[in-house]
Amino acid sequence: MLLGLRNGLDDSSTVVPALLGTLAAAGRSWKAEGAHRPKTRNLRLSAVCRDFPCLVRVGNPLTDEAREGRIRSDAERGCAMFDEASGQLWVDGSPDILKPEQRRSVGLRPLLAFVLALGIAGLTASSASAAKGPSTVECASSSALAVTWTFSEFPAENNTIKESIKVDGVLIYKGEFTFNGASGTNTVTISIAPGPHEIKVHAGWVTNGVGGESDRKFIVECSQAQPSAPLTPGYWKNHLSSGSPNTQQYLPQSIGSYRVETTEQASAIFRAMNCASSTPQNAISCLAGQLLASELNLANGSPSCIAPVVATANSWLSGNTEDGVPGALYAGPSANYTLTQAQRNEAIALKKQLVRYNSKGECP
Repeated sequence: MLLGLRNGLDDSSTVVPALLGTLAAAGRSWKAEGAHRPKTRNLRLSAVCRDFPCLVRVGNPLTDEAREGRIRSDAERGCAMFDEASGQLWVDGSPDILKPEQRRSVGLRPLLAFVLALGIAGLTASSASAAKGPSTVECASSSALAVTWTFSEFPAENNTIKESIKVDGVLIYKGEFTFNGASGTNTVTISIAPGPHEIKVHAGWVTNGVGGESDRKFIVECSQAQPSAPLTPGYWKNHLSSGSPNTQQYLPQSIGSYRVETTEQASAIFRAMNCASSTPQNAISCLAGQLLASELNLANGSPSCIAPVVATANSWLSGNTEDGVPGALYAGPSANYTLTQAQRNEAIALKKQLVRYNSKGECP
């Protein structure tokens, strides 16, 4: 593998300063002459030397005279490479043929080898500085924003990142995040008021010899969450403990003074429903099933317009008088119920309001 001035660098800004500083210390003055040439991917330099030997412009062949071992002190040109495997220095495709007695001051080979080492170190540093930390934002709710940083291409263990978040120019979060290895992810959730906001997210690091930062700006408005549509008793019956949402999520509930604490109890209430019949027994059973479904819908975030009817039905099934009609005490799906005509009519009237809500999303 050939390394050195022919390394494929994205630009010469890393290596050139190292070359200039090193060679200036050796009594030579240098100046950069542009970037690498796209076709050869070589750095292009021009040299002004006080003495020789000189490291010269990369990419142009040496003169025949120079190939024979004589290097002038002005405007010599050539391409230098170092074969890492063999330790051989090559000048413009040929081995370095300069003899020791022909060199003055600092020899060409050790000088180039040292410069090449600096170039390789510069390339390593350039690669290490490729560490990244972009951020993203996402509404967690209508009043909460989740900010996530994703870090990658870090060179070592024990990385420490300083993070901050500003909302409309006000610093509301400042902290540190540490991780091991090349990558890590951190999420911070902040509270925000309704309406649009300017969010500025910053991450900065100087860790394991690698420095960098990431700054991003977002315009965010987290909208009010829309209410969930009401679901039928059949849905809740078929999703007792699986699916989302499911009945188990929102237990316990109450039907009058009867506590529904398990999915088995809920399933029994739904199975006892026979809303096609208006007998006293079925009127109570249908009302109980529709009432339980409405309570589950409210717990799931459905519109609260049905809440007054739910309260009235629960009170009436607790034995209290509602709408001038004495209540019926609900004791579960297996109990027997005997109702007056007024009580049966009250049960049917309450049931109908709950059906319209659960099946069609209609408010009373």
